[in-house]
Amino acid sequence: MDRLSRQNEMKSLRVQTTARLLYNKADTIDTIQWLVVLSLPVFKIIFLQSIILNYVMIVLFFLSFALDYWIDKYTDIAAELKKSFDFYVYGWTTDYQDKLLDLSKTYEARNKAFYLEQISNSGTDEVKGVKDWYTTVDKNMSQEEFIKSAMKENIYFDKRINNIAFWLIVIFVALTIFALAISGLTFYEVLLGFFVTFASLSKKIYLTLVNLKKVSIINLNIESLLCSRSINLIYLQSEIDKKRSIPRTSNKLIYNFQTKQIHEEVSVFKSRK
Repeated sequence: MDRLSRQNEMKSLRVQTTARLLYNKADTIDTIQWLVVLSLPVFKIIFLQSIILNYVMIVLFFLSFALDYWIDKYTDIAAELKKSFDFYVYGWTTDYQDKLLDLSKTYEARNKAFYLEQISNSGTDEVKGVKDWYTTVDKNMSQEEFIKSAMKENIYFDKRINNIAFWLIVIFVALTIFALAISGLTFYEVLLGFFVTFASLSKKIYLTLVNLKKVSIINLNIESLLCSRSINLIYLQSEIDKKRSIPRTSNKLIYNFQTKQIHEEVSVFKSRK
């Protein structure tokens, strides 16, 4: 069976859907964290002297570490599923590991409607699905050309989504700094606000920016190596797998808003071949 057909085999679609489900779970927790840490400063401004709110903020700060654990766990499992999908589609393995197929069946039994929706639709449909995952590839390509094209598409999506997330955070931080600068607060009071009163928000912003930067560095490295004459595709894949396991990146909301446009952009790559 050719590589293009492999990505639309039922077991491949199930593995991809399970990966998306777990990434979505991690993203949902991440979104809830953002809503909480963004709303806390507002409540603190309204209820400036509330001791109860101070205790709530302390509890939520420590609770965030537990939520981080689940974000990391779901992301790691999803990254492993994506890795197995690529290895199978690229022809590096002859089948999926039984444990991953069993895991997919377990999640499918609990989320039948979601799986049916994902398996039936592609990334360009109104309801985004996992069919025809790599769109710039062609069945007549050599194995190396196929893999390189898929990797370039993967990186392009990643960069577009994460760049938007990065600049949204930078703009938010810049506006916050500007607001503090004109607020009349002393430097000590600003530091106290960032690292004590709004510790959860500061932690969230820092970790997200660090992870976005890590992914950006990996993507630049992969892009550079893809242009070299001698390419170690297994190594490049390991770099892709590494960035997939980095949480709090490739935001689901941004993906849903931008995926149609990005698909149109990457279609240009296919027309150049």
